[in-house]
Amino acid sequence: MEDFQKNTLDNFKRYVVLSKRKEELNSELKQIKDEMDALDVILAEHMIENGLQNMRIDDRLVYLQTSPFAKFLETESANRIARKHGLGYALKRTIHPQTARGIVNEFTDEQGNRPDWIAKVFDIYEKTDVRVRK
Repeated sequence: MEDFQKNTLDNFKRYVVLSKRKEELNSELKQIKDEMDALDVILAEHMIENGLQNMRIDDRLVYLQTSPFAKFLETESANRIARKHGLGYALKRTIHPQTARGIVNEFTDEQGNRPDWIAKVFDIYEKTDVRVRK
């Protein structure tokens, strides 16, 4: 019985040590993410200004990715137009941003053109991020 209690106590101690380490790593990770976010803005601007699509750094490919985002306008007119074009299923009080993004993507052709009514239903903007992959 004594061995079981000792092992149990050791396990609790180990759990506490791991919990503290996890807190430290999460704090460090937050600092890294904050620094990367700041650099992202600077690097994306530099790449766009200099016409760079991608570059290899060490064994990683650094590249630009532009993603559209859409926010439902939440007006009576926007509701009416959305229903007219078969989007009533997505309407609650609003359309969730990910659903809005999907709808905008669905109605965007390969050249980036969209029907005029989309701009009356969604506030559309794009965000360009720097990405890295192996």
